[in-house]
Amino acid sequence: MVIWVLSISRRHTGRGIAPRWGLLLVGLWMGGLLGCPGPGPPRAGLPEAGPAAVALLRQQAVQGAQEAQYRLGVLALTGEGMPHDMSAAVLWLQRAAAQGHPEAQRLLGQLSLTGQGLPRNATVAAAWYRRAAEHGDPEAQWQLGRLYQTGQGVPRNEAEAATWYHQAAAHGDPERQWYLGLKYLHGWGVPQDSVQAYLWLSLAATHLPSGPLRVQATRASRQAAQKMTPAQWTRAQALVRQWPSQTTP
Repeated sequence: MVIWVLSISRRHTGRGIAPRWGLLLVGLWMGGLLGCPGPGPPRAGLPEAGPAAVALLRQQAVQGAQEAQYRLGVLALTGEGMPHDMSAAVLWLQRAAAQGHPEAQRLLGQLSLTGQGLPRNATVAAAWYRRAAEHGDPEAQWQLGRLYQTGQGVPRNEAEAATWYHQAAAHGDPERQWYLGLKYLHGWGVPQDSVQAYLWLSLAATHLPSGPLRVQATRASRQAAQKMTPAQWTRAQALVRQWPSQTTP
């Protein structure tokens, strides 16, 4: 396995909240790639590993298979199974993205944002992230929210950032849920809402691994609970029980 790591800053605003640094891991193994739901068998009709597999992958990519185009692009990007070739990587990723492959679109957004293989252009990056986000890619949704929060490539808009953070958090990632809960708790770009804060923070506290972040999420969920009326507390508890069928305010 080869992992290419790009450092991403998920900045926080607000007193008393230390900066949190995340990592966008562009990981590769021939049975499961960036953005796939965890390790598992290769997708139907696609090769698993080795020179013959790469040759078959190239054949499928030339024939227009978008998943093969995406995987071949990542191979060229990482140098796994073939020489590192940024131009070829961009070419195959663009072909896959043009066919609506959200992971390819998201990766092109990242390359555009960092200026790797493409001219550095935050506006173009935001456009690629948006396309992937609209296809339901949670990492793209999160990164698009980050761009709106910081004003990179799009007008700075905390409310729009919160909308995309909300969509990303709804996929179940506890770190995203933690940050969205903080936004509702403190009113960062959204109306302050103790019920929504408790929902997201309690979900995060339940699923985060043991450590400082889980402690912070637990403490923050208690702060949200202390601000609620009895009626709000009843509603908050119901939302948690109904997760994930009910996530909207």
